[in-house]
Formats: sequence, C-alpha cells, structure tokens
Amino acid sequence: MTRFPDFHETHLVLDGGKRPIKATLFGQAVAATPKGGPQRLAPIARLSHITVRGAVSLDADLLIACAARGRPIGIADADGRLRALVAPMVRRRTSLGDALERFRGRADWRDRLEDWRRSRLSWLARGLAPDPSEAARAGWAGAEALIAASANVRGRAPAARLRNMARAHAMMIAARVLGDGGCPARWMTGGPDGRHDLVPVFGQIALWRLARLALRSRGAARLRRALSHDLALRGRPDRALERTAALVDRPLRSALAGDVRRLHLWLVDMAGPMADWRLDERERRR
Repeated sequence: MTRFPDFHETHLVLDGGKRPIKATLFGQAVAATPKGGPQRLAPIARLSHITVRGAVSLDADLLIACAARGRPIGIADADGRLRALVAPMVRRRTSLGDALERFRGRADWRDRLEDWRRSRLSWLARGLAPDPSEAARAGWAGAEALIAASANVRGRAPAARLRNMARAHAMMIAARVLGDGGCPARWMTGGPDGRHDLVPVFGQIALWRLARLALRSRGAARLRRALSHDLALRGRPDRALERTAALVDRPLRSALAGDVRRLHLWLVDMAGPMADWRLDERERRR
C-alpha cells in the first residue's frame, strides 16, 4: 500500500482508461486500486474535487464520505468533457465555536489537536528543515532560527531581539485571523483547560510561513533586507518590524485564514458522525 504524494487542496483524477480502477473508502482516504497494481491512498481532506473517467468503480461509502466533506465528484468522458456530477447536498454550516466544543467532547481531543499542529508545521517545514517532523516538534525554535539566519543575524542578543519581535508579531496576526474566523475568546486566552490556547498554535504556523516567505518567495531578498533593517532599530516598540510587516502582513493573514478554514473542516470531521469509530470504548458506552 502506498500513498499519493502529499498535497493540499488538490484535484484527484481516477483514470480507468487503460486498466480498471476500484475506488473504495479506507479510513478517511480514497483507496484507489488499479487492476494488477498497488493500492494508493489520497486523504479526502486534502482534495478539492475528484474527476473520474473510464472503467472506475466507486464504493457507496466513498461517495458518502466525499459528500460529507463537500467534495464533488465529476464523471468525464474519454475526451475529458464533464458528463455527470455527484454534488454534495447543502449542509447546515457548523460554526467554528460549535465545532470546537463538539470536538472537546472527545476523550482524546488534546492529542488530536497536537497531531493537527504537528502536521501543519511539518508540511510548512518541508524544504526548509532537514527533518520536518523534528522541526514540527520543536515548534517556534526551528522557524526562529531560520528567520534569524535569513536576516544574517550574528550574536545572541540580536538573535534574541529578532526572535521576540517575530514571535510577538506572529501571535498578533494569529489572534486577528482567529478572531475574524469566529474563534471563541476562551480558545484564544488559555483554552478551555487553561493549556490549549489556539493563538500560540497559529502563531507557530504564522512564523513558519514567515520563514518560507523569507527563504522561498519571489520577494525573499527584499524581505530579508526589511528584517535586517527592523532589527537595526533594536526593537523599539513604536517601530518593531515596521518594514517587515508592510511586506508580509497581508499574505500572512490570507494564508493563515486558509489554515483556520482547514482546522474548521477537520474539527467537523473529527467530531461528526463519521468520526465515531475513532472514539475510545469508554466514549462509545456513554
């Protein structure tokens, strides 16, 4: 059994033109098995939509799972023209706050939230850190080191200043985006248990996105100059990250809003009826 390459919001094509494909549901993933070939998995959460053409059989449970996630399935002919569409029925939208509270009813919600955090950071660290999984476990530290290196910072004191400035700015952007996304205040001020605050979670995501912008974007050189300039001001409160913010705030807010939407969809899945099989036996007996 192999996995499709990792992706985010991608289009999956199941082409049975050369040999038949059997597509079934495996957990929360599409399991596609071509005749005489290995089974491959594509997580439904990472798909935008699915196109089917040729000899492809679709399992009913798979259709239901795709509908539950709002993923349409198009059926195309040999020329690629869309001939039919399996569209999800309109669902009543569950607010982010409701989804968080339902999710908190799971016995393992803390562990699952940590899994989600590490998954996002691991993906963002790819191509930047030699071990993305280890970078995800480290959280802030990996992104802070990359940002300091990108700005050519030397010495402990300047590195600490930049680290503090960047972390604070990332937290503020995270708080803004979470608030705009409808996150309840108690999930932004310590969390329901006093320890699981979403602002640091999304602050870490924002900082890793900043590291990617500083190292991998088209405007990376300009951003690195802005970071160096802002650091030279020695972190004065009235000028902290002034030039950097002018370059990155809009793209960071936009990207982070997408991360909030991903969390929202994931929460609905994890707390919904289709996630019941993940609950432990104590929860099942209640």
